[in-house]
Amino acid sequence: MNITEPIRRRARTRPRDIAIIGPDGRAISYAGLEARINSAASEARAFGLRPGDLVRFDMPGVSQFIFALGLARLGVATAPSDLPQDSRIGSGIGARITITNGPAEGANELPFDPAWNEQAAPEMTHQPSSTTMLRVFSSSGTTGRPKYIPWTHALLSQLVHRMWLDQGATQGTLLIAIPLDGISGMAAALRCLYDGACLLITDLAHAAAAIREHQVGSLVASPFALRQLLDTLPEGAPPFPIMRAIEASGARIPPALAEQIHRRLGGTLLSHYGATEMGRVASAPTAELAQRPGAAGYLLPGVTLQTVDATDTPLPAGTPGIIRMRAELMVPGYLGATQADSATLRDGWFYPGDIGHLERDGMLILQGRASDLINVGGVKINPTDIEDALLTLPGVTDATAFGVPDPLGLTQLWAAISATRVVPTEELNALFAQRLAGPTTPRHILQVAHMPRTANGKIRKEPLIAFATEQQASRAPQSGAERHR
Repeated sequence: MNITEPIRRRARTRPRDIAIIGPDGRAISYAGLEARINSAASEARAFGLRPGDLVRFDMPGVSQFIFALGLARLGVATAPSDLPQDSRIGSGIGARITITNGPAEGANELPFDPAWNEQAAPEMTHQPSSTTMLRVFSSSGTTGRPKYIPWTHALLSQLVHRMWLDQGATQGTLLIAIPLDGISGMAAALRCLYDGACLLITDLAHAAAAIREHQVGSLVASPFALRQLLDTLPEGAPPFPIMRAIEASGARIPPALAEQIHRRLGGTLLSHYGATEMGRVASAPTAELAQRPGAAGYLLPGVTLQTVDATDTPLPAGTPGIIRMRAELMVPGYLGATQADSATLRDGWFYPGDIGHLERDGMLILQGRASDLINVGGVKINPTDIEDALLTLPGVTDATAFGVPDPLGLTQLWAAISATRVVPTEELNALFAQRLAGPTTPRHILQVAHMPRTANGKIRKEPLIAFATEQQASRAPQSGAERHR
């Protein structure tokens, strides 16, 4: 099935219903959306694009998202603009052109023109095969080297169905506050349009007013975006009375933030655990997760999960270990896979890099990422414990912990915080004495104005580690809090 077919169905059965409202407040009906998709497909064909081609193209706005749907209808795949144009991405998958959201810089580049979605065009249809690529998604790139993950029309259609099984129909207008060119954003947008609901796309600065004006009942956002939304609300403002479901994915939700979201926004806050390689894997309301340390959600139907030891030997049910999972809804591999990538997808299993176990009732319990555990003098430290403690300090809005090798090559425990105030060293020391005694006490604390983040809102530790390494190389800092901007 072409992923645009359900939209055509809505255009035929409910043509006047509103499909999309953009940041400018302009409403597009389902009939209007269908016409724009056909127009975009026709324009792309006029460029010489044909089914099976691939276009490097980012989707930061409504017009770009609609154009991507037009490319999908034509059978043309899209990829992030940073996808390398070389042999690494595989034979026969070279990008024909790059469509930029700025000025063109090369012979094979075209500047995006919103008018491509506006011309009258005949109805177009392309029926993809089970292997027809739809979109190459980029991983979050927290390691500094993103992976490129191809999804087909068939896989994304299955993902939308899995989301529907998990959540049911979209409740009221849906506000999306995550990138539309990521797997979570695109799948959430398609689920809304398949339901025949209204998709609202706006910037966070105006989100609160848009929620009230357009009767938003569902919200999809990263934890970071939700915190930004809270910052725009006046103190004492009541929660939104029509808000029913808030879905958060892309990063773990700290308990203190979850409590604020529920109290100030209203509705049920749901946390999703997943990966670009498999889509959504587990889900549950945060109120349930708060009762069980490390809980990430109930495993979704169709997903098989095992824990194994370092030799890949399966462990008894309920025994913590290295997590691996599989499902029919899983990409077979990466474009331009390296030897390191083969350790993530191998033998029909996906290894997300997490440590944990599955309890009898299907609740997935995580104990941290294997790559995030910090080995300080032989003691393995889970950074989540440190981050949760730092987030209890008044004014602290972000926290992350990481290991940094000192000049002798020994790993030292560091942390970084962002706060609305300068946190005194005395408060940090008191917290350490109360909750982080012994090896879990950070030797140094960076106070930064803003945390470096990926496009999906995850904190990038690499720049912080690099900065801390430079600081250690240039001088020998004293233990305690150091403020850097």
